[in-house]
Amino acid sequence: MPLGNGFLTETLTPGEGFEPDDLSARHPHFTADMRAANQPIVAGLRRVGRRHEATPAQVALAWALAQGPAVGPVPGTRTARWAVENTRAPELALTPGDLAEIAALPAARGSWD
Repeated sequence: MPLGNGFLTETLTPGEGFEPDDLSARHPHFTADMRAANQPIVAGLRRVGRRHEATPAQVALAWALAQGPAVGPVPGTRTARWAVENTRAPELALTPGDLAEIAALPAARGSWD
């Protein structure tokens, strides 16, 4: 399961719960501990994004695109708002410093750890 599920759109934050019928409420990836453990990644992407007037999700997609022509991110979404936001990612010109900062972020933790 990718880190992005609500983390990079900043609609999921530590301390917030889920509706009882939301499947995320029962998934180990979304425990309070896992959500807190992955917040430094979101914070780092947010820092880079501020320099580019971009969201953490856009920065993550731009980073994936910067990995070379063999990499093609396929962001999933159920809403037009996020789809439109994601289309701006190719416009971001991440600097070597941005890429180094992202590379220095801790590895994502998840239910597969």
